[in-house]
Amino acid sequence: MFIYFSYHALMGDRGYLKYMGLQHQVQDASVQLSSLKTEREQLESKVVQMRPGSINYDLLEERVRLVLGYSFSDELTFIDNK
Repeated sequence: MFIYFSYHALMGDRGYLKYMGLQHQVQDASVQLSSLKTEREQLESKVVQMRPGSINYDLLEERVRLVLGYSFSDELTFIDNK
């Protein structure tokens, strides 16, 4: 009986090894969450700079050039394929 309960305490659906696997998943999710939070903060700061009351004209020009493909006639464009 002791062996039965010991086995299930270690290898069962709610055993120690399953618990350690879940802890690893939680740590991975926490790292991914912090990465996504950082990305969201960066995007929010760009959105704030694009609001009508506080337009950052350099950022606006960058977005227009990127999205619409506008450029001056004397500019050279280099495309970086990453």
